[in-house]
Amino acid sequence: MADAVAKSLPEMRDEVRAQTRRAYDNVKQQLVAEWTKAHDKELEARLEDLKQAVQLRESGGHRVAEAARGADDEDRTAGFG
Repeated sequence: MADAVAKSLPEMRDEVRAQTRRAYDNVKQQLVAEWTKAHDKELEARLEDLKQAVQLRESGGHRVAEAARGADDEDRTAGFG
């Protein structure tokens, strides 16, 4: 019996290694999938923030131009322009 166990040890060792490798590969795949999902959500949120910033900048630029035109009109009306 001891001989049979001794002969099967290399095969058992290889099987344990293969099972361990598969288990770690599965965990790695799940971790990568979760990380990718979280990373994509974060990127989407940042993209939305950037889009809002661009919209604010554009609308703010129009407001500044309008305010400047209004100030110029007031200066001319007051005789400063």
